[in-house]
Amino acid sequence: MAEMTREQVIEVLKNDGKGAKFDGKDLTGLNLREIDFTGVSFVGANLTLVNLCEAQLVGANLERAYLNRVFLRRADLTSANLLECLLVHSNVMSAVLRKANLSGKADLKNADLTFTDFTGSVLNGADFRGAFFQHIRLDDCIYDGMTQWGEYVPESLSSEEID
Repeated sequence: MAEMTREQVIEVLKNDGKGAKFDGKDLTGLNLREIDFTGVSFVGANLTLVNLCEAQLVGANLERAYLNRVFLRRADLTSANLLECLLVHSNVMSAVLRKANLSGKADLKNADLTFTDFTGSVLNGADFRGAFFQHIRLDDCIYDGMTQWGEYVPESLSSEEID
């Protein structure tokens, strides 16, 4: 059960702006669609089943956040910190994650990443096993031997690059 309502979240944003902190908050199941969370902190927050479609999360801190089964269609997470976050079974279709940090075992297992743009992101140690990768962009990404791609290797990576 969420600790706050959509209206309370919007009120915090009005009062605190980019300095707003939802660290450790349980926001499970809220509809936060199309809200501007630019620069906001969600460290360790529970965002399971939250609708963040078309939300602005530019530069947001989502370190160790629980984003399982979250809806991020067309959300902008440019330069967001997703270090060690959980995005298992999430819908990230057409989202922008340019220059995002998904390192340190960020878990994207079974996520739908269709048309997602990861250009310039750090993916060291991220787990993409079972994720759906159709038409994603991985230009200039940084990844290492700990990054787990699973059985499906994105078209934009050659097998030589991941060995």
